[in-house]
Amino acid sequence: MAWIYEDDDAREFFTGLKGLPDRAVGLLAATILEVRLESALKVNLHDSANKKLFRMLFDYSGVAASFGNRINLGFAIGLYTEGTMSDLHVIRRIRNEFTNKQFLKDFDVQGMRTLILTLRIAEKYEINMNDKISSSGYESCSFALASSVIRQSSVENVISLRNRFIRSVELIAAFLFLEGHLSESVRRSPKF
Repeated sequence: MAWIYEDDDAREFFTGLKGLPDRAVGLLAATILEVRLESALKVNLHDSANKKLFRMLFDYSGVAASFGNRINLGFAIGLYTEGTMSDLHVIRRIRNEFTNKQFLKDFDVQGMRTLILTLRIAEKYEINMNDKISSSGYESCSFALASSVIRQSSVENVISLRNRFIRSVELIAAFLFLEGHLSESVRRSPKF
């Protein structure tokens, strides 16, 4: 399974996500990405000594309060490529469609179909359930985990719209988790 979780509650949530209706998956999976993106951003930014700067940036009226602004900021600081930024905006739009159209229930409607078919990250990383990753030493831990996540998935293929969406979200969520928890920070040191 490609979902990375921090505790048993998160494991239970991710395991249950696959069995939920499309609307719930569209809303919850995008929310997972937004939370992980915020964590990855905070690892790569400086907060003030009194911890007020992050509150001003990320709270309700802050510059990084919206999912769209967080996505743009993540690209601006180099967390991901322009292609991933585009996929994140598509996922954000899918979440917004489910949020704003109360009768929209699944991924198999024309507007959703068009959006989901523009997701590219699912095609970029092939699922190979049989691959075994071997690693030794602390330095290769992050790489081995990323490699394992890339090859594994909670879905069997990306042919269906639902699976394509889930695969895209699980890949980006895993990379954001790694960026926020395991990678070396690219945070710049203040010059003066």
